[in-house]
Amino acid sequence: MISSDPTECFQTCSECDDCVSINYRTSNGECIWASSGSWGDSYGGDSSFEWYRSCRSISDSDFATHVTGCLAEAPIDGLCKEYSGKNFPDSTTNYIGMMPYWDVSAVTNMNGAFENQGSFNADISSWDVSSVTTMEMMFKGALDFTQELSGWSIGSATSTTDMFLGATAFQATYACTSADDGPPNSCKLRRSKYCMSATYSRRSLGSFTGITCDGATSMIVSDPTKCFETCSKCDDCASINYRTSNGECIWASSGSWGDSYGGDSSFEWYRSCRSISDSDFATHVTGCLAEAPIDGLCKEYSGKNFPDSTTNYIGMMPYWDVSAVTNMNGAFENQGSFNADISSWDVSSVTTMEMMFKGALDFTQELSGWSIGSATSTTDMFLGATAFQATYACTSADDGPPNSCN
Repeated sequence: MISSDPTECFQTCSECDDCVSINYRTSNGECIWASSGSWGDSYGGDSSFEWYRSCRSISDSDFATHVTGCLAEAPIDGLCKEYSGKNFPDSTTNYIGMMPYWDVSAVTNMNGAFENQGSFNADISSWDVSSVTTMEMMFKGALDFTQELSGWSIGSATSTTDMFLGATAFQATYACTSADDGPPNSCKLRRSKYCMSATYSRRSLGSFTGITCDGATSMIVSDPTKCFETCSKCDDCASINYRTSNGECIWASSGSWGDSYGGDSSFEWYRSCRSISDSDFATHVTGCLAEAPIDGLCKEYSGKNFPDSTTNYIGMMPYWDVSAVTNMNGAFENQGSFNADISSWDVSSVTTMEMMFKGALDFTQELSGWSIGSATSTTDMFLGATAFQATYACTSADDGPPNSCN
């Protein structure tokens, strides 16, 4: 076949039981498939193609060795192209692939696998870790690691003691049952509790009284996210003034400033977000998507006062607190271009998701980390969601449920 992307070769090859190797000619995009043993491993002098073959699984006996070898070449993303293609030791069967794509389904021990790998941040979210019995200290001291692991399926007997101890970026990004111990499938993306106000609600710097949070009354940062993190350590911090000209943050408690525009456009103003309920969920979906139909980043709508400006900003859609919502029936039905990343939503209270993404043609976000009850109805949840169905395999193509879609 002719394809501009070798991924198309893999998909077709996967439909053929005896296809284990692929020749992809870069000059014209031609794919040719072959069965095991039908060609050798010698270099024939033709540099116009790339050659792919089936990867082998990794076991306890060589897992640590391959982690070390791969990270020596690609310490950040694990995309160790040269190491992954080495023959260990049989070239016809033993290529292992790059780290994000490893078959680790037979590995039982991942103790300290990435301990003190400070820059490591490979996307290993798709690993099959169902056989692992110990993940102790797996990411201990992995300072930069921030990958989503909520979709990992681990047994109740798996030990995760100190799995994320000292993994500072991960702990700042996700909220787990235990900050140090996880387990990984309990770790949900932290929603910012602060929402940017609409532009008409900015106010002058002198119209409020600052408070002390974490021992300071202000700080200089390049990203207001750091303001949120510090403000979160202070119980009475409800609002943030972030001056864009110099990166200065100043915090304030609820009610310490008014809601009038003071004429100072050199800063952005954030305040605590409120949760959404069944009574207004559909209204906010409609309002937000009217402004941002694809990604749900409805900056203006999210900062409107509904109806009390001191408490009722809701935030942009990916960051909504929907933990109190029970009914999401048809929420995004026939929203053809919708593809907001709502993977971090807490949907544990939802009892019906029927037709939620029906006809949402472009939706492809990962929802396997959603925790839903056995009584939740998901009939026709993904009916006609063609991109999602092409991307994920669920227990039922139309009905999901979402936590079965991998």
